[in-house]
Amino acid sequence: MTLKGFFISVFYFRVSFHEMSFNYGRPPPKTDGMVSLKVDNLTYRTTPDDLRRVFEKYGEVGDVYIPRDRWTRESRGFAFVR
Repeated sequence: MTLKGFFISVFYFRVSFHEMSFNYGRPPPKTDGMVSLKVDNLTYRTTPDDLRRVFEKYGEVGDVYIPRDRWTRESRGFAFVR
């Protein structure tokens, strides 16, 4: 696992590379050869579209998953970008 930290706009992200599979009942589009990035230190206001816009600058984005708290539905502070 490789960890890298970098600044994007005014946000600091810690990214780690993972081989993961998400089970949504259908696979996300065109993920062959893609790597999942775990993005930490997110605010509860971060949306999948926010992350997609940031990471599309560096290549194709297959999907974005932000885990949410079961009861409050707020972001748990991290996401996976593939």
